[in-house]
Amino acid sequence: MILTVDKANFINSCYQILDKLGEDKNDLVILGKENITGKLYEDDIIYIAADADKKVGEIERKLTKTIISFIENGEVISFSPEYVFLIDHVQNL
Repeated sequence: MILTVDKANFINSCYQILDKLGEDKNDLVILGKENITGKLYEDDIIYIAADADKKVGEIERKLTKTIISFIENGEVISFSPEYVFLIDHVQNL
């Protein structure tokens, strides 16, 4: 999937949050794959999880339980327009 600059920047910002505020986990489930070692950040608004290499990842808007982005093999395979509701929150983190 080809992303606009805004969408790519959003994902990069989420991964920066994951690097700074995320907790190390060895039991993540992403895209149905279990026991992934990586990082998890979540609060009341957003859920961000990715493996250590950021080849597999997930971003969710918790209010609506909408998957904002799925990343598999380092490529974005889905992206929701609802990311616009999370931009300010991500920037404030």
